[in-house]
Amino acid sequence: MPRRAKLLLKAVPPALILIAAFVLPRFMLQNQNMAAMIGEGEAGPTFWPNVMLTLVAICAAFWLVREVWTALRAPAVAGEAPPPAAPYNWRLAWAGLAIVILYGVAIQYLGFAFATLLFLAVWLILGGVRRPLTVAPVAVIGTLVLLYVFVALAQMPLDRGRGVFAGGTIELYQALRIY
Repeated sequence: MPRRAKLLLKAVPPALILIAAFVLPRFMLQNQNMAAMIGEGEAGPTFWPNVMLTLVAICAAFWLVREVWTALRAPAVAGEAPPPAAPYNWRLAWAGLAIVILYGVAIQYLGFAFATLLFLAVWLILGGVRRPLTVAPVAVIGTLVLLYVFVALAQMPLDRGRGVFAGGTIELYQALRIY
């Protein structure tokens, strides 16, 4: 395959994501006049989606630049073979997908805080991080950051869970002074 075709194939996904991140905000509201009515600059209903799409656009731009840079710096020698790639682990991919789906289900029963803590810990272990002194702090800090961003800052009413977990979530929020 010619070098330009390889560059194009590697550059298309980040370029499409970058374009989508700029186009999608136009479709967030059914009526574009609603943005003016609710206040575009304020932390209204489109604020957090716009923040997330901006961050996605930044990541996609870096990804695109990296792909182009790597392709331009690659040797043009036709006979040089690329290093062998590691085989794709389909079991790990399916396990990751299952964990994401289970996380969505677990939020209803365990609540956002406890389900997120468990999800992050399992995700790290699945990703190859095995040291408890690494997994525990990353899962705890990640959960705390998400709680402060979504519950304290964005004031989103996230699921508290059921039974013991509902009470535990409220106690956790009060201990963290989220409310």
